[in-house]
Amino acid sequence: MDASRWSAAVRGALADALTLLLPVECAGCGAEDIALCATCEAALAPSVVHGRVPGTDLVLASALRFEGVPARVLRAVKEEGRTSMAGVLGPALRAAVDSVAHDATVFAPMPTSRAAFRRRGYRVPELLALRAGLPTLRC
Repeated sequence: MDASRWSAAVRGALADALTLLLPVECAGCGAEDIALCATCEAALAPSVVHGRVPGTDLVLASALRFEGVPARVLRAVKEEGRTSMAGVLGPALRAAVDSVAHDATVFAPMPTSRAAFRRRGYRVPELLALRAGLPTLRC
């Protein structure tokens, strides 16, 4: 057996052993033994929705509709500490920002409450922005 096959076999065996100790399920649908299945990952493809704040010229862009798989994956990041899922949400956020970006665009993530930060140990908006490759400033 060549080294790459052996390495893949060892990785697979270790992953199987790890699921016995630390079971994992898909953040989108709950399928066992996978962090995010292909079907749920496809449901996180950017689907930007635009709107305006009534009575203003302020344009809003939402990366994904907060329903179904996107809602469950975001809740997994926020409430279950599954920070690795932020990486799969990043491209959708980036697409939303890019869809409205121009010289005067400001990306202002909603601040995390102190209680939520103490409970989680991280700021979800900043984590998502980091995974989307966006700079952030705390106001």
